[in-house]
Amino acid sequence: MQVAISNNRQWTFYALSLCFVLFLAFLYGPMLVIYILSFQGPEGGLTFPLRGFSTHWFHELVDNGRSGDISGSFTRSIELAAVVASITVLFCVSAGLGFRRRFPGSSIVFYMAIASLVMPGLFVGLGVSLVFQLLGWQTDWRVSGLGAQLSWTLPFGLLVMFAVIGRFNRSFEEAARDLGATAWQRTREVTLPILLPGIIGVALFGFTLSYDEFARTVLTAGSVNTLPLEIWAMTTNVTSPALYAVGTVTTLVSFVVIGAALGSIALIQRHRTQHAGAAEAAVAAAASSPSPAPSPAQARKPEMAPVARNGKIELVSVTKQYAPGAPPAIADLDLRIDNGAYCCLLGPSGCGKTTILRMIAGHEVPTAGDILIGDRNVTNLSPADRGTAMMFQSYALFPHRSVIDNVAFALKMRGVGKSDRYTTARELLEKVRLEAFANRLPAELSGGQQQRVALARALITNPRVLLLDEPLSALDEYLRLRMRGELRRIQRELGITFIHVTHTQLEATAVADLVVVMEQGRIEQAAAPRQIFMQPRNAYVARFIGGQNVLSGTVEHLVDGCAVAMTSTGARLEVPLHGTRVLQGETLFASLRRDRITVRRHVGGELHPSGPNSIAGEVHAIENQGTYIKMTIDLGDGEEFVAHVLDEDYFADPIDIGDRAVASWVGRDMRLLEDRRPAPAAAATQSTAATV
Repeated sequence: MQVAISNNRQWTFYALSLCFVLFLAFLYGPMLVIYILSFQGPEGGLTFPLRGFSTHWFHELVDNGRSGDISGSFTRSIELAAVVASITVLFCVSAGLGFRRRFPGSSIVFYMAIASLVMPGLFVGLGVSLVFQLLGWQTDWRVSGLGAQLSWTLPFGLLVMFAVIGRFNRSFEEAARDLGATAWQRTREVTLPILLPGIIGVALFGFTLSYDEFARTVLTAGSVNTLPLEIWAMTTNVTSPALYAVGTVTTLVSFVVIGAALGSIALIQRHRTQHAGAAEAAVAAAASSPSPAPSPAQARKPEMAPVARNGKIELVSVTKQYAPGAPPAIADLDLRIDNGAYCCLLGPSGCGKTTILRMIAGHEVPTAGDILIGDRNVTNLSPADRGTAMMFQSYALFPHRSVIDNVAFALKMRGVGKSDRYTTARELLEKVRLEAFANRLPAELSGGQQQRVALARALITNPRVLLLDEPLSALDEYLRLRMRGELRRIQRELGITFIHVTHTQLEATAVADLVVVMEQGRIEQAAAPRQIFMQPRNAYVARFIGGQNVLSGTVEHLVDGCAVAMTSTGARLEVPLHGTRVLQGETLFASLRRDRITVRRHVGGELHPSGPNSIAGEVHAIENQGTYIKMTIDLGDGEEFVAHVLDEDYFADPIDIGDRAVASWVGRDMRLLEDRRPAPAAAATQSTAATV
């Protein structure tokens, strides 16, 4: 069957198309008229019709100065525009980088810097001219003209540069710092190359604004003219198509400048690709040539491995507060991670897990407390001196460097020779199975490949602790499953400490030896994955880790080592106490695994299930998970109750959404949680304490 697709368009499409056509006509129509008339024959005039076709009026521009000082004014405009563009780039790049770190009064400084844009240019030029007159100086296009034009180009350049830097990912610089680059090396090797296309754009902006500027220059150029002033003078004393020839030449120059800027950006990209290929060729040549005896300089190359290999981590009373008086992101936290462990920091967004990771890496400084790695206090050490390496959530691969140059970056910062660092980088690429992609740029890789490059780049520093900030969050489900197994395999091969930040429960339990569950800057529970799943400490952990229901009830009495509690819906719970002291009238909380629940259809006329550890409610949702059915039952108390029913049990007597069902379980499957709500005062005075 074929489906007819309508090509009818709404009237707004045609209205917008007409507006666009009119825009093009008004934009390019006058320019085309001037271009055509500039080729008027020698006997032609300022208007149509054309009387022949020649370049006569172009020759007229430079023939004995009959049309004005075009050559001299053109030269002055080009020189002035080049100087203006250079100063604009230098100032705007410096200001843009400086303004990334806010300081008191930064907003006032910014608005003062761009305030000149709201003042008419003629008045700016008049003001500059008056200042020079008061000082007894002569106005000159090289001085007063330069200053007047900078009052125009600098604010625009700042706005453009702020937009460019606003899109710059600071993790590139943090990654370079993590890999041992100094501040100057980060600027030279990472920041400026990545910003270079935007910097060229600022230069182009400054050049074209200066080249075409009239209002600010007319009173500050002194005794000679720039090209826009000369053209304006020609409109009053030149009555031939030579005027149009000037317009054609200046437009051609503008296109050449724009083409040069765009060509520069294209050449930069081409150079990066060719450099990647050259790097690969260098590695291949080094691999095929015999290894000469090491020179004394090579023998003294920097050590890749930390002196101490102990990757044990201790956080002692660590607090992180981003502003005085603000709530702490991390509050008096203590944590110990054994050497060689795979630890996952697990929690929702904003709980502080990434802050902990960044403090261990050295990218954040604790407000209070100490961080120890291998029994050494590293709280005030730089990232490169801690023996750690960080794999960023965005991977932070340098986009202007090839895969092998990304991996070898840390060795380059340490002064290791090209051949040696490429050989080591190739070995690591083989370890992560990416040696065939060594000469590609990061943009040419898939998400999973980029992640493995980031892993290889971190491992080349031979760290004792590897820090991973949500390394799997950007991958699809298939790659996520593969890569978490790959991470676990590499960790066991290397035997170093891994600290992995995630908000995914299954990810944490699949790879970790130690899971640290966090909430609002506090550790709620730190234990092995199985212990957390089987014995959650409190209701928050039980709910967050998943696979558990949390039930609550008021203690009525104690029997056979269990507390009999009544829920708000009238169901009775028998919760094993295992020696825990409880009080009559106290509200306790207990967890129950979802896969330990039996569900049957509710019998008509049955108000409440008879016996303890049974509840009744309406089926709210049913999800087929393949090997089991996830059934959500509404108990009417606001608490979600979920049962995982084996598929064969469910399909033996299917229960549909809206049906009433009874869920039951064995009392020993319940786990008492630490959460308590004390009994009312009256009940507490009459209650009896029991320890079972």
